[in-house]
Order: sequence, then structure tokens, then C-alpha cells
Amino acid sequence: MIPKARMKTLKMTIVIVSSFVICWTPYYLLGIWYWFQPAMIQHTPEYVHHILFVFGNLNTCCDPVIYSFYTPSFRADLADVVACCCCGRRSSNASPRSVDRLSGRTAGAAGEMESDLSSNQHSGNPA
Repeated sequence: MIPKARMKTLKMTIVIVSSFVICWTPYYLLGIWYWFQPAMIQHTPEYVHHILFVFGNLNTCCDPVIYSFYTPSFRADLADVVACCCCGRRSSNASPRSVDRLSGRTAGAAGEMESDLSSNQHSGNPA
């Protein structure tokens, strides 16, 4: 049986590769079509080339969005924002969870750090 973490990685890889294929296939199919029928260039409007090229470049924008949706802290923060905006509710946790995770500490650790600093100041020890 495949471990859960590897399964998540596999799913994310499949989604990333699928988005690449979906975004770039129309542009390359048009190129292949021109290769076999060069006279067709005269019949195809130029904006079609530009739209398909821009659609292919959208893959670059899709990747960070896909990565973020596979990150649990992003999904939790997004759920908080949606709940706040749609229902007018505010989460009991005032700061976003991802910021707490990025800083590497919890509220308890921050409180302990502040109490250590204040005790050092009272005892005359430099911080």
C-alpha cells in the first residue's frame, strides 16, 4: 500500500502535469496543423494564435494556485476567509494559521519568550 504522503504527492503531480497538457496542447496542435497545411495560416485570424499562446502561458499562473490548494494551512485559511466573508463570522483565532506556522512558534511559545525577557530584565541579566 502507498503511504498517505506519497499518495498526496502523486495526486498533486498528476494535477500539475494535467494542467500543463491542458494549457499547452491547443497551441501545439495549431502548430502541428500549420506544419501539415501551411496555407491554413492565411485563413486563421491572428488573434487565435495570441489567445492560444496566452492560454499556454496561463499554466505558469496555475502552478502556484495548485500548490497552494494542496497545502493544508492554505485550505484552512481560505475556509476562514470564506466563512468570514460569506457568513460574517470571525474565527476565534485572530491571526492566520499559516503566519503562525511560518514563524515557527505558537502563541504559548511567544508568551514564554516574553516572560523570559521580562524576568531577565528584572534580574539584571542582559537578554
